[in-house]
Amino acid sequence: MGNESATMKPPLSQWLARILGLVVASVPILLASDAFSQGDRSIVVTLLVHAAMAVPLGVALLVAWFRPRIGALIYMILGVLYAIRLLTGAGSVGLIFALPFFVIGVLFWWGSRSLHEE
Repeated sequence: MGNESATMKPPLSQWLARILGLVVASVPILLASDAFSQGDRSIVVTLLVHAAMAVPLGVALLVAWFRPRIGALIYMILGVLYAIRLLTGAGSVGLIFALPFFVIGVLFWWGSRSLHEE
Protein backbone atom coordinates (compact mmCIF):
# COMPACT_ATOMS: atom_id res chain seq x y z
CA MET A 1 0.00 0.00 0.00
CA GLY A 2 1.81 3.05 -1.26
CA ASN A 3 -0.15 5.66 0.72
CA GLU A 4 0.86 4.49 4.21
CA SER A 5 3.35 7.32 4.73
CA ALA A 6 0.61 9.94 4.28
CA THR A 7 -1.29 8.63 7.30
CA MET A 8 1.77 7.93 9.45
CA LYS A 9 1.64 9.64 12.84
CA PRO A 10 4.66 11.56 14.13
CA PRO A 11 6.54 9.78 16.93
CA LEU A 12 6.44 10.94 20.53
CA SER A 13 9.81 12.67 20.21
CA GLN A 14 8.41 14.99 17.55
CA TRP A 15 5.40 15.87 19.68
CA LEU A 16 7.72 16.61 22.60
CA ALA A 17 9.84 18.81 20.34
CA ARG A 18 6.74 20.64 19.12
CA ILE A 19 5.49 21.28 22.64
CA LEU A 20 8.93 22.44 23.82
CA GLY A 21 9.19 24.64 20.73
CA LEU A 22 5.87 26.28 21.59
CA VAL A 23 7.00 26.85 25.16
CA VAL A 24 10.35 28.33 24.11
CA ALA A 25 8.71 30.56 21.48
CA SER A 26 6.16 31.83 23.99
CA VAL A 27 8.73 32.87 26.62
CA PRO A 28 9.65 36.17 24.91
CA ILE A 29 5.95 36.96 24.53
CA LEU A 30 5.38 36.33 28.23
CA LEU A 31 8.38 38.47 29.10
CA ALA A 32 6.88 41.30 27.04
CA SER A 33 4.17 41.70 29.67
CA ASP A 34 6.58 43.75 31.77
CA ALA A 35 6.38 46.44 29.09
CA PHE A 36 3.01 47.56 30.41
CA SER A 37 4.54 48.59 33.73
CA GLN A 38 6.84 51.08 32.00
CA GLY A 39 6.25 54.45 30.34
CA ASP A 40 4.49 55.07 27.02
CA ARG A 41 7.54 55.16 24.77
CA SER A 42 9.22 52.12 26.22
CA ILE A 43 6.14 49.94 25.77
CA VAL A 44 6.50 49.92 21.98
CA VAL A 45 10.26 49.39 22.11
CA THR A 46 9.98 46.54 24.63
CA LEU A 47 7.23 44.84 22.62
CA LEU A 48 9.28 45.13 19.43
CA VAL A 49 12.39 43.70 21.09
CA HIS A 50 10.46 40.73 22.45
CA ALA A 51 8.66 40.21 19.14
CA ALA A 52 12.04 40.24 17.38
CA MET A 53 13.06 37.33 19.59
CA ALA A 54 9.76 35.44 19.24
CA VAL A 55 9.39 35.64 15.45
CA PRO A 56 12.51 33.59 14.53
CA LEU A 57 11.55 30.97 17.11
CA GLY A 58 8.04 30.79 15.68
CA VAL A 59 9.37 30.49 12.13
CA ALA A 60 11.80 27.77 13.23
CA LEU A 61 8.93 25.87 14.84
CA LEU A 62 6.76 26.24 11.76
CA VAL A 63 9.54 24.92 9.52
CA ALA A 64 10.32 22.08 11.92
CA TRP A 65 6.67 21.10 12.16
CA PHE A 66 6.55 20.22 8.46
CA ARG A 67 10.25 19.57 7.74
CA PRO A 68 11.69 18.07 10.94
CA ARG A 69 15.27 17.65 9.71
CA ILE A 70 15.55 21.19 8.42
CA GLY A 71 13.90 22.46 11.60
CA ALA A 72 16.30 20.42 13.72
CA LEU A 73 19.24 22.07 11.98
CA ILE A 74 17.68 25.51 12.44
CA TYR A 75 17.18 24.91 16.16
CA MET A 76 20.74 23.67 16.56
CA ILE A 77 22.10 26.69 14.69
CA LEU A 78 20.00 28.97 16.91
CA GLY A 79 21.42 27.14 19.91
CA VAL A 80 24.99 27.67 18.73
CA LEU A 81 24.36 31.36 18.01
CA TYR A 82 22.71 31.84 21.39
CA ALA A 83 25.55 30.00 23.13
CA ILE A 84 28.12 32.21 21.41
CA ARG A 85 26.17 35.28 22.46
CA LEU A 86 26.00 34.05 26.04
CA LEU A 87 29.70 33.20 26.13
CA THR A 88 30.60 36.70 25.02
CA GLY A 89 28.26 38.33 27.53
CA ALA A 90 27.14 36.24 30.50
CA GLY A 91 29.92 33.67 30.56
CA SER A 92 29.66 29.90 30.67
CA VAL A 93 26.98 29.90 33.38
CA GLY A 94 24.49 31.31 30.87
CA LEU A 95 24.93 28.32 28.56
CA ILE A 96 22.10 26.55 30.39
CA PHE A 97 19.74 28.88 28.53
CA ALA A 98 20.96 27.58 25.16
CA LEU A 99 20.23 23.97 26.15
CA PRO A 100 16.51 23.99 25.15
CA PHE A 101 17.43 24.81 21.56
CA PHE A 102 19.71 21.78 21.35
CA VAL A 103 17.15 19.52 23.04
CA ILE A 104 14.43 20.60 20.61
CA GLY A 105 16.80 20.14 17.65
CA VAL A 106 17.80 16.66 18.78
CA LEU A 107 14.18 15.65 19.36
CA PHE A 108 13.13 16.84 15.90
CA TRP A 109 16.11 15.06 14.34
CA TRP A 110 15.41 11.87 16.25
CA GLY A 111 11.72 12.00 15.32
CA SER A 112 12.52 12.54 11.65
CA ARG A 113 14.88 9.55 11.68
CA SER A 114 12.21 7.27 13.07
CA LEU A 115 9.75 8.55 10.45
CA HIS A 116 12.16 7.66 7.64
CA GLU A 117 13.00 4.23 9.08
CA GLU A 118 9.40 3.01 9.21
